[in-house]
Amino acid sequence: REILIDRDNAHHRLVYAVVENPRLTNHNASVEVFDEGNGKSRVVWRADFLPAELRPYIDEQMGQGAAVMRKALAE
Repeated sequence: REILIDRDNAHHRLVYAVVENPRLTNHNASVEVFDEGNGKSRVVWRADFLPAELRPYIDEQMGQGAAVMRKALAE
């Protein structure tokens, strides 16, 4: 489950935290969209989490999420 921490429409930024995940002691993340010109955008998704040993799991989850975002935004 995730909760919204902050939304900044002017800067196209969203900050959230993952809660109620027994594997994580901490997980905060942000997503920002930058205008690259010529009708293109760049999405930057950052996550800070503990324990660090879960990096392969988090990488996989974020990779799947990025693929879903890419598909949805291309439509």
